[in-house]
Amino acid sequence: MAQQHCVTITQNTYALAPFQHSTSDSDRAKVKAYRSRTSYNIWLQIHALRVVFHMKKQNTKTQTVRIIGGRWRGRKISFPEINDLRPTLGRTRETLFNWLRPEIDGTRCLDLFAGSGALGIEALSQGAGEVLLVENEPTIFRALEKSVTDLGEPTCRAIKANGLAYLTALHGPFDIIFLDPPYTQPELLGTCLELIAQRKLAKNYIYVESNQGELIEELCSINGFEIDRRTSSGSTFSALVAGK
Repeated sequence: MAQQHCVTITQNTYALAPFQHSTSDSDRAKVKAYRSRTSYNIWLQIHALRVVFHMKKQNTKTQTVRIIGGRWRGRKISFPEINDLRPTLGRTRETLFNWLRPEIDGTRCLDLFAGSGALGIEALSQGAGEVLLVENEPTIFRALEKSVTDLGEPTCRAIKANGLAYLTALHGPFDIIFLDPPYTQPELLGTCLELIAQRKLAKNYIYVESNQGELIEELCSINGFEIDRRTSSGSTFSALVAGK
């Protein structure tokens, strides 16, 4: 719509060219009237686009995921309904944090490809000392940022960045890294594990999640990681990998 309008303006501007430098009162009036109509039409187009954009924002569906343990137990986290966004299942998180509970107090955690932030916020709820949540998709990040703001916890930060780029730029290790990239991009899992291994970015554990159990086994073996524990639920395969 906007492009068509611009073409109309350009064509009509050429049509008015003979009147642009005329000293005749009638010609000046024609130019003034044309400009007034054009400005009003442009305003209408911009207003219409704003209304459509606002409606799209309003129509974005949201879902919630519940924190299962710790000081924020039962708290709900909202996230947008987007195809690639699938928070770790409650039963899987419960199993994971049962594994981590003896060692999670005071740890520094990185939730890469954070999505809803369920893993990182759960970690903080259950005793982690600091959590960084990294997410790059704009709509998801806005929801994540709001969740973090609502917590009012200075030790929890949301960072808008490409997960792989952020990992590449890290200067020091984390105690625990939650690694759950989109299932549609399995290559990210291998690249991230390779970077973590080469640069020794995980002191204690890496939590890895995928819809391909054999892929987790293969990538951990290639990069010299030992799988400490593993579980599965439906089409989701998860492993707690010892850092090195």
